[in-house]
Amino acid sequence: MDKVAAIRIADEYFETGYIAYEKNEYIKAVQFADSAMELYSYFDEKYKICETLNLKGKILGGKGNETASLEKYLEGLEIAEENKFNDLLIVFYNNIGFRYEYIKQYDKALEYYKIANTYFKKIQKDISPKKDEYGIKLSFNFFDMYLQKRDMKKVDFYYSKIKYYLDRLDNEKIKQFFIGAITLREGMLAWINKDFITMKIKIEEIMILLKESFFDEYLWLEYPLLVDFLLESKHYEKCEKVIEHYIFEANKKDDVEAKISAIKLQMQLFKKQEKVKEYKEACVKYVELMENKDMLIKKEKGFALDFKISIRKIDAARKKAEKLLEIDSLTKIKNRYSFNKEIEGYFLDANKKKQHVILGILDIDSFHEVNLLLGHVGGDRVLVATAKIIKDALGEYGIVYRLGGDEFVVFCNAIDIPKAEIIANKIKEGLKEIQITISQGYISFIPKKVEIIDERIAKADKFLYQVKMNGKDNFKVIDIDCI
Repeated sequence: MDKVAAIRIADEYFETGYIAYEKNEYIKAVQFADSAMELYSYFDEKYKICETLNLKGKILGGKGNETASLEKYLEGLEIAEENKFNDLLIVFYNNIGFRYEYIKQYDKALEYYKIANTYFKKIQKDISPKKDEYGIKLSFNFFDMYLQKRDMKKVDFYYSKIKYYLDRLDNEKIKQFFIGAITLREGMLAWINKDFITMKIKIEEIMILLKESFFDEYLWLEYPLLVDFLLESKHYEKCEKVIEHYIFEANKKDDVEAKISAIKLQMQLFKKQEKVKEYKEACVKYVELMENKDMLIKKEKGFALDFKISIRKIDAARKKAEKLLEIDSLTKIKNRYSFNKEIEGYFLDANKKKQHVILGILDIDSFHEVNLLLGHVGGDRVLVATAKIIKDALGEYGIVYRLGGDEFVVFCNAIDIPKAEIIANKIKEGLKEIQITISQGYISFIPKKVEIIDERIAKADKFLYQVKMNGKDNFKVIDIDCI
């Protein structure tokens, strides 16, 4: 497959998978991410492999599978470290930190955010369109961590960093997200500092933003933070409205994890309000959602298993088709297509190592008469037997290909002329057992960086012709670098 075309297809798969992830269509997202990964891996596109592993980590995290999510991030992290992809190292360490933050392991989260920050410092001199975005995301993460620890000096420092990067952002969509996120945190700061006037203003601003689709795909995870803030500051009426909005959005997106999260928050609210009846109803709803989640997980696992099996079947069929293309259907040895595909790589390798190679053309003597005498079925049997004898004579020293008809080509790497002559004689003697003779022409040389394959075959063919002219049933091995 053409590399440029294949990577373009892979990029389309990746984009489709990312869009599906943003819409919480996780099964579809995984399918397209896997398809993109297969092509990126085939062409060893390491940077794009890392990006796809990051996407798969996000998908698994979105589905609540923290362990599998972390595995994908660590897998991508290893490749990014090997290849010094500093921008992706920021992303991976940041995402690993976020997964720990999500499960409330704040010290671990902070540890990974700090590592992400060291790589962020390394790209300061680079021209990167995402540099300010990385900066503001990291600043928000540090702000939240130090707010948990009530280290207000560092909270104020990262608040100023957030404002700095916010002014520099060009992407309006991302900017809107961060404006909403900073407004929420300004309200939290005002509450901690007992500045109730500012807190009230910020809560009103948040409620307005909420009506204006404040919680887009970027702010989905801000709902629990907002509800916690409103609960702690005892704004129960507003908290109730936010939870209702959260439940509505969760149902619209059909996001099981979000539905469970929203009901848990609702349970907390009813408990604070001492609404016993509503609290019990919410508990029942929570149990139902957890049961549905278990059923969905089983269903998704079954679907994923079916999908993997179907992909493996397709992959096996593709590999089988490729193998059929490369193998001669009669003799079961490699064919001309395979020779053309492989020989350039062998030549390049020998050139780097400055090693001699042997290239030989072999032609069964008077094969037309063999066919007349034995018939086409008998002729086919001779070709099969000849291919086996050549292959056995070569052993581990070389490869035989059928060029077509009764003509074969042999390639040997890193052997000298005396060894090539021993192999040629072994082929000659082996064919006597089936009362067949063969003419063989071999050339020995160190390949150049750029080789015209047909010219090398023509040289070997020239010595084969000389053997034919001198009575057939023989071989000639010539070092053409010495001519």
